[in-house]
Amino acid sequence: GLTWNNANWGADGVMEPRQGGLTAKGREFVAECNRLGILLDASHLSERSFWDVVDASGRPIIASHSNSREICNHPRNLSDDQIRALIAVDGLIGVTFVPQFVREGGRADMNDVLRHVERICGLGGGKQLVFGSDFDGIDTHVAGLSNPGELVNLKETLLKQYNAEQVQDFFAENALRFLTKHLPA
Repeated sequence: GLTWNNANWGADGVMEPRQGGLTAKGREFVAECNRLGILLDASHLSERSFWDVVDASGRPIIASHSNSREICNHPRNLSDDQIRALIAVDGLIGVTFVPQFVREGGRADMNDVLRHVERICGLGGGKQLVFGSDFDGIDTHVAGLSNPGELVNLKETLLKQYNAEQVQDFFAENALRFLTKHLPA
């Protein structure tokens, strides 16, 4: 990632009041990451920084732990246009389990997570969708999804809407396919 929620020498983060984009040094950083085969994560970028990275990068980018802003209007979530852009560049979108990113007010359950999955898949992102739990970065949790041992609850919920192959794609295959294709040998 180029930055966390705030601004630094390379880019503005999503919580930076001015909502700027990449700096000249940030553009150099993107070019150097591309040259070295380093993948870029857009999850904490301001929207302008996100678009600057999409424009500046010649390689796919990821949003490792972001959800759909259409489902939950939180600044860390992605607009439909941003999701479509990640799909268009063969990026990845890691649905996160941070309750306030899942449901406004933060009292989220498994069905709320499912709504984000459905939105991303509905935009054509079934092969770009993975999970970016953020278990290690939160102290409140989606009901029934408080640790990796409870991922089976999410799997059971998903299997009510998606076939086993799709669910396996979300849990592992999409990420493995992406990494195999886009990391240096």
